Amino acid sequence: MVRKINVLSLFDGISTAQFSLLQAGKKIKNYYSSEIDQYAIKVCQERYPSTIQVGDVQKIKVKELPKIDLLIAGFPCTDLSIIGGRKGLKGERSGLFYSLLKILKEVKRRNPKVKWLIENVASMSPKERDTISRLLGVEPVLINSNLVSAQNRARLYWSNIPGITIPQDKGITLESILEKNKPTCVTGKRLISSLKIKGNPFDYVLSQLKTKSQAFSGVKDIRKLKVIKTDRRMKIKMNLLKSSCLLSASGGNNGKMDILVFKNGTVRKLTPIEAERLQCLPDNYTSAVSTSRRHVLLGNGFTSTVITHLLKNLK
Repeated sequence: MVRKINVLSLFDGISTAQFSLLQAGKKIKNYYSSEIDQYAIKVCQERYPSTIQVGDVQKIKVKELPKIDLLIAGFPCTDLSIIGGRKGLKGERSGLFYSLLKILKEVKRRNPKVKWLIENVASMSPKERDTISRLLGVEPVLINSNLVSAQNRARLYWSNIPGITIPQDKGITLESILEKNKPTCVTGKRLISSLKIKGNPFDYVLSQLKTKSQAFSGVKDIRKLKVIKTDRRMKIKMNLLKSSCLLSASGGNNGKMDILVFKNGTVRKLTPIEAERLQCLPDNYTSAVSTSRRHVLLGNGFTSTVITHLLKNLK
C-alpha cells in the first residue's frame, strides 16, 4: 500500500509540484502551499481545493505543521539569473533561499528522514551554486527540460531523494505541441515590419540560418525566432525547433520574446495552451486567470514531467 505523505511546497506557484506528485502515483495526506501571488493561489485552489495555504515563506511556523515527509521548493531566481543583475543570494528575492534553508532545518529536526527537492536556474554563477551546495550538503543535478518537452529550460536540482537520474530525451519538437489554425498576432506583424523583412518571413528565416551556417535538415512548417531588443532595434539571435525558456518568452523587462514563423508567412506568439504544453501541463490548467497572467505564472513554474521523474523514487 502506498503511504500518504505530508508535503510542504515553498514558493508553490500554480502547484505544479502537486500535479507532478499525483502523476508520479504518490498519495498526499496534506499539501501545504507557501505562496503570496494571488493569481497563482487562484489557479492552485481551482485545481486542488483541498490545498492548505500557509502564506509568506518568511512567516511560516513549522511547529504548527504536522511532521513533513517531503519539502519541495523552486526559490526565486531573480537575483541569480543572467538577466537579474547578479545580486546573487544577497538579493532581496533570491535571498529568500535562507528562509527556505531555515525551514528545511526546522523540518529536519522534527523528521530527520524528510525528503526534499530544491530547484533553481543553471545560469547562476559558480560561486552561488557552490554556496547553495555547501549549505544543502549535496551537489545539484543539471537537467534541461528540452529532454522531456519542447522548451529549453536548464535547471539545477538539489535533493536527498535516492536514485535520481537524467530523463531520456523524448525528442519533442515545438511544432508538435502547437495549436492548429490560430490567428496571426499583431505583435508578430510589427516585429516582421521592424526587421524590414521583404517577402515571406519564413524564407527570410531560412536565409538567416544559411548565412550563419547553422545546421538544419529539411524545411519544417514552423520555425521559431528568438528576438532581442537592442537600443530600440530588434534583431534575430537564433532560430531553433525548441522554445526558449518561458520566462524569457513571456517578454517581461528583459526584452526577449519568441515569435512563431509559419511556412505560409504568418507570424504569432505562443498561446497560453502552448505554454502549458511546454511545461507539460494539461491544456487550460491555468485558465482561471487572464492570458497575460497565465504566461507569467507558467514561466515561473516547474516543468512537470521533470519533477515527476525526480519524485518517482520517493518512498
